[in-house]
Amino acid sequence: VQIGSLPENVVPLKRNGTTVKCSMPNGKILSVHREQVSVLLNFGMSDYASQGRTRPDNVIDLQNCKTHQSYYTVLSRSASAEGTIIMQGFDASKIQNTNQMSGYLRQEFRELELLNEITKLKYEGKLLDSVNSRRRYGLLQQFKSVMGQHYEPNDIHPALSWKNDTKFDVNGVDPDDWHLVQPKAKTGQADKPQNTTNAVALPSKRNPINDNQEAERQCRPIKKLKTVQTVHEQHIMTPLLGFKWDSVNYSCAYDSVLPLVFQAWRVN
Repeated sequence: VQIGSLPENVVPLKRNGTTVKCSMPNGKILSVHREQVSVLLNFGMSDYASQGRTRPDNVIDLQNCKTHQSYYTVLSRSASAEGTIIMQGFDASKIQNTNQMSGYLRQEFRELELLNEITKLKYEGKLLDSVNSRRRYGLLQQFKSVMGQHYEPNDIHPALSWKNDTKFDVNGVDPDDWHLVQPKAKTGQADKPQNTTNAVALPSKRNPINDNQEAERQCRPIKKLKTVQTVHEQHIMTPLLGFKWDSVNYSCAYDSVLPLVFQAWRVN
């Protein structure tokens, strides 16, 4: 794309202004003016929220990634190398230097390499029948017991090599055993036999004075019982207020944050 004297593939985007009137609980009306470019970019996501969000065209900015895992997370959202669009330069030492990688992430990569090898051998019909677990660590333990604890695929990257590393151990995880948790037997007063005695009621002499007091007490109006509200009745949830998604003016992430802040201010 070439527009006028601009560099190639540089497209100017104009921001649009929108005024929103907000009605406050005290009756005041405030006007909020917002200017925003009418383009929805990839919003920032946490490491775990981005899992499974594979994109054919993945626009990424690696400049501000701090750790090896953040690089891995951002790049793993791409469906292909061709569809990975890196916006600017980045510090390659964070992914080239293995010291930047945590032990947990290195363990994850090594396990994935072995699982890839198991899948390949299964597809080629070369996997032994004894490697047949239905779960991840069961497969890894069976495969390493057959092939050797330090077996590596041929094309393993040197940064992940574990031939001389004894820390790559998958035997400490319980792979397949299921344990049915039985409820504990109740021990207490319910299990103890009750001590009962045969009591005989003895007749007592009636007192006419006490009889008159009892009759007078029964004729009095019954006091109105004090009703006690339960905690559930006292804390009735008020309906939540928030913005509707605006596909015309392009609602942004602030439309999700502001109702939460407003609700906290409204309740407290």
